[in-house]
Amino acid sequence: MKIYDIKKEDWVFFYRMQGLPYLIADIWVKTYGGILGLHDGKTHLGFIHKDYEEQALKTGYELFTNNEKFHHFQQEYQDVISKVPAFVKRFREEEISAKFWEEYVEFTKELARFYEKMEWYYTDLLYQLKADPKRVRQVEELKQAGRDAANKMTLDDDSFYFIEQIAKKLDTNVEAIYRSSINAIKDALEGSKFADAIEREKGFGLLWNGKGYDDLSWQEAAKIRQLLESEDDKDVAEIKGTIANKGIVRGKASVIPNLYDELDKLYELMDKMPKGNILVASTTSPEFTPALKKAAAIVTNEGGLGSHAAIVSREFKIPCIVGTKNATEIIKDGDIIEVDADNGIVRIIK
Repeated sequence: MKIYDIKKEDWVFFYRMQGLPYLIADIWVKTYGGILGLHDGKTHLGFIHKDYEEQALKTGYELFTNNEKFHHFQQEYQDVISKVPAFVKRFREEEISAKFWEEYVEFTKELARFYEKMEWYYTDLLYQLKADPKRVRQVEELKQAGRDAANKMTLDDDSFYFIEQIAKKLDTNVEAIYRSSINAIKDALEGSKFADAIEREKGFGLLWNGKGYDDLSWQEAAKIRQLLESEDDKDVAEIKGTIANKGIVRGKASVIPNLYDELDKLYELMDKMPKGNILVASTTSPEFTPALKKAAAIVTNEGGLGSHAAIVSREFKIPCIVGTKNATEIIKDGDIIEVDADNGIVRIIK
């Protein structure tokens, strides 16, 4: 697939997140299939190819509704998850080496291969076709366990300490390591000169070619992003998304960014959020629990019927709309909005 072959109608919005470094994309995102990732130096915008989405929905439904297949998958995934604490412990105990780095990459990729099956484009048919509620709950619990494991390997203090030690070993800084690739770090740990991929400060792109990924320059990524967002109008009064839990609520919006790389600031914003406000976020995770407990409703850019926000909304019995694509770009903190989760519409009142 060449850049000029890309058509907007072939791609479905997947995620919008801040601060996704190239290194994490190289390890995690490239383990998935079907993704077009576009990073502009600040925000990472992800799409999934429609053909890949359609096939994944069928594959996921068969996997999760077939008892033998599901239990085999569940056992394998739980076995991998159970190894995470021991691996994380090594971050602070083992000397940095090319061998250790390769083990880290392969283990994290293994987690990603399993977790991809937890994404909405694998699980949404379970909800749409009203699968056995017990099985749905098992899938949700497995997803949460997998999310926790992934966070420990890529986002927590221990994993950041690991990256810091690599930076020290290569006589560079953490930002340079995060701009780097799997192979560049491996080569440097084996004795080659470390080359800082400084151009990636401006952005980068990842394009699924049917078998693997092509790396795009920031210029190429910018052109494709312009193409895919060319008709988006941010001056709108209504936003549409997927109904995760019904209900209608009107209130003040608290727009909270996904500051996983600045957790202190994230918790500060959530602490300031008044009880009864409507939480608007790109996506949610267990880190968002303080805000979710106070929210009268939830609106997210990302996710499907099995997303964290959707699950929590049903547990808390509050309205929720997911998959709006750009709610955090359109809704401003403090706006008065109406979440009409009976019809999947968010209205900006003022």
